[in-house]
Amino acid sequence: MYSARVLGAIDLGVVRAEGYGFQIEMVRQVLDHGGRVVEVPIRFVDRVEGESKMSMHIVVEAFVP
Repeated sequence: MYSARVLGAIDLGVVRAEGYGFQIEMVRQVLDHGGRVVEVPIRFVDRVEGESKMSMHIVVEAFVP
């Protein structure tokens, strides 16, 4: 969830990541604009095992400026 104040201050044109990388980039933007970030855990009751959909490309994208 983003506050209207912080979301209005972010230039969404500079956000270039896609997929999960978008979330990482938005956290940086929120912090840079004085917003607060908190983690809200989600418990996936039906998912006992399986593979992550996060690829190496997404991980690398998060670290490249």
